[in-house]
Amino acid sequence: MIGPDTLTLSKHFTYLVGREVKFTKAPPAPDSGQRWVYASYDVIPANDPTATKSLVIKADLELLGALAGSLVGLPSEQVELHLSHTPLEELMRDAISEILNVASGAIAPDSRVVLAGVAMNSNDVKDDAAHVLASPPLKVEFNVVVQGYNGGRFIVLG
Repeated sequence: MIGPDTLTLSKHFTYLVGREVKFTKAPPAPDSGQRWVYASYDVIPANDPTATKSLVIKADLELLGALAGSLVGLPSEQVELHLSHTPLEELMRDAISEILNVASGAIAPDSRVVLAGVAMNSNDVKDDAAHVLASPPLKVEFNVVVQGYNGGRFIVLG
């Protein structure tokens, strides 16, 4: 599996949300109290469809909220208010799911990638994805800036 690159991710998300999104590789950083969202994917290599593997995106909720807010036309100053509801209200939950679903096209360009699940808690990540989350053989971290919104961390574990 070829890992994601900054240019592909930046173009992909910029096109999706209609404003500039910039991904830059970042060194590993400790979790600093962010609220995380975990998206698990099934990765089906083009050269061997029987060798399905799991991949996990770990992204901070504020970043996904910014992308989702931009997607649905929600002003930046209202995003945090919409993210404060527990559970997330339908507008944000659906928009974040759409962001994570469409992300599948950019995170492993040499394979077919299918969103398998989204969790707000790492304990809710199951099966092979839980193993990847616990001990990833590949870990690529990004800082992301969304024009006019807050940015955040986006981590690909595969």
